[in-house]
Amino acid sequence: MDFSKEWELVLKNQFHDIICGTICDEALVQALAEYEDTLQSLLAKQKELGISAFYNANNFPVTQLMDGKLLEAEAFSFAKETELPEQAECALPEAFENAFYRAEFDKRGYICKLVEKKSGTVLADHPEVPFGSLQMQVDNGDNWVEFETPNEKDIQLYWDNRPDPYDRKGMTTHPRIEVSRDGVKSVKAYCQGEEVLQVVQEGLLKYWIAEIPFRITATYNKKSPRIDYHTELTCKGKHLRVRAAFPMAYKEGCVRHQVPYAIVERGEGVQSLDMFMDYATENAGAALMNRGIYTNNTEQGIMMLTLLRAVAMEYKCQSELSFNLGKTITCEYSLMPHALNGDDELWQQALAFNRPLLKTGLGDMNGFKVDGAYLSALRHDNDAVFARVYNGLASATTAVITVPEGYTAWALTDGCMEPGEKKPVVDGKLEIPLSAYKVQGVKFF
Repeated sequence: MDFSKEWELVLKNQFHDIICGTICDEALVQALAEYEDTLQSLLAKQKELGISAFYNANNFPVTQLMDGKLLEAEAFSFAKETELPEQAECALPEAFENAFYRAEFDKRGYICKLVEKKSGTVLADHPEVPFGSLQMQVDNGDNWVEFETPNEKDIQLYWDNRPDPYDRKGMTTHPRIEVSRDGVKSVKAYCQGEEVLQVVQEGLLKYWIAEIPFRITATYNKKSPRIDYHTELTCKGKHLRVRAAFPMAYKEGCVRHQVPYAIVERGEGVQSLDMFMDYATENAGAALMNRGIYTNNTEQGIMMLTLLRAVAMEYKCQSELSFNLGKTITCEYSLMPHALNGDDELWQQALAFNRPLLKTGLGDMNGFKVDGAYLSALRHDNDAVFARVYNGLASATTAVITVPEGYTAWALTDGCMEPGEKKPVVDGKLEIPLSAYKVQGVKFF
């Protein structure tokens, strides 16, 4: 089945003046209509294919919670389902602990102390800013890293990375942009036996008539190193930004960002990244993972993720729809405590969070298997199969690809998928040396 039409539409709408959501109303209406048509097309094809089970399209094992069940799948395999105890409301416990971390809670459902188990490092310890809380600020729009007006004479403001800390009271510019924080009004806890705990906080960020009601659901799973957050925000105001904040117990640490095919050290300041930001000491750290939420920064020991910007380009065009007034926005992100030298696990957890199990009727990947590297593409290309493997680590590795029967030759490709010299497949395996952060395409014939 051909999905190229739907995929090309998604790629077209990644143009920067569309994906940011702050463009003229006419373009926004067109983009949303195209997305709706694409969704209906995909649903029709899904129905045609039929639904059989959840499939893991990653080249490593994945464990995932879904509809009260625990799904576990090997690489390129359908998942096995395990029924969990029925979810029931319970008293908020003092702590949740698994093999990876111990999280202690305050009475309002926030983590007040977080310990990484392997190293014993205390990552958070009764911070002044509640761990995982929300902050609402005034946002003048346009400059995504700034709060300057769009008519500043210094055009360098448009590309320079300026400090963007949680608290700007000590700064000479824009010291009073925060208008609300925290806002939790109620908390409930739900358990599925001892395996899963969900802490649900509801509240309101408010400043005069500007309001953002919210609901935060944090999921703690005995079998996962991640703490997954599902946050719903309803926008009832203009010129606002909402951030989630995770204050760590250490102020001096290494800030790294995951970018396509690599993890790079960047330091403080807002940067666009891909799937996660990592902030670590000499013994342990935490990775803040996101699903399609790319504005991250760590400053003064606080990891922050921008969830919502109710902004528009009023001085350029008609862009009232960009404020998203009355709309509920859903954000998914995750915090993963970890010991040092665990970048391989960071990659796997981030990929699993961004590429969850698929409910599909398609079969498996015809016997292909990839070890020692990660996979960004594996698909048919006419009579051949194209694979793109990469090394996301700072040290060299070797990708070992198991090739199923019927494919007798292979060739490395360039960036346009054009193959080079063909070579025979020997004993059903292919080894490709990959230097640090190397990306390589290969075709099988």
